[in-house]
Amino acid sequence: MKLTQTPVVVSGSRGLFWVKEGFRLLMRRPLIWTLTMVLYWSLVVLTSMIPALGVVLPALLSPALSFGFIAIARGIDQSEIVGPRMLLSGFRDKRTSIGLLQMGAAYGIGVALVVLASWLVAGDWLGAILNPEGPRPSEEAEIGPPLGLLVAMLAYIPVTMAFWFAPQLLVWGGFSVGKSIFYSFFAVWRNRSAFLRFALAWGVMIVGLSTLLSLVLSGLGGSPNQLLMLALPLSLLLMAIAQGSFYASTVDVFSESVELGDREGEPL
Repeated sequence: MKLTQTPVVVSGSRGLFWVKEGFRLLMRRPLIWTLTMVLYWSLVVLTSMIPALGVVLPALLSPALSFGFIAIARGIDQSEIVGPRMLLSGFRDKRTSIGLLQMGAAYGIGVALVVLASWLVAGDWLGAILNPEGPRPSEEAEIGPPLGLLVAMLAYIPVTMAFWFAPQLLVWGGFSVGKSIFYSFFAVWRNRSAFLRFALAWGVMIVGLSTLLSLVLSGLGGSPNQLLMLALPLSLLLMAIAQGSFYASTVDVFSESVELGDREGEPL
């Protein structure tokens, strides 16, 4: 897949189309997506168990694994033979391997800055959530978790923008690491209308599914095991739809040829 040097500004309605494309790609090869998700989470668990590097490696590998998912989505869209091994397709040559690892380091720094910003504003709210058995916070400190989460979500938005298209631009577009991140950020910004609708669609979907899940659990008694049995496969399906949506947005904004419906827009 070849990407253009002049990204396109698409109409706002394309954000909803990306979600539909993600669902379509999931339905075409549900077994492949399921096996790939199992492989992905196995890698996450294994890397998290490595002493000292367990926190660093997931961030370092994040751009490469993200590209792997998008490569699988492209293969499914183009009716090619795909498999879970494509999750590591970003490491097929030296240039992309080094570039994706450098991008992972930059991503890790971005995430660290997000955590730092939320800590400066709301204190150690994450530690309070992860350690509910700890000392009971004062009434003034109880506002920490919701405020910290809000700050983290807002601070993570520019990080998401910077790395949304970056792995694809590096591998398929031949961009440098810095240029990939730069172009990704401003391509998302210029297409903010489509991305806003994309985010709203996902918000509605998640709230609706969470409500439905709560109703089902209430009827079943709501035990933790039942919650896990229902939530885990649902989260894997949503993740697969999201990865297909990322691919669809890449085709719309950066592909040299129009492959996903009629694209309306103008060059950046």
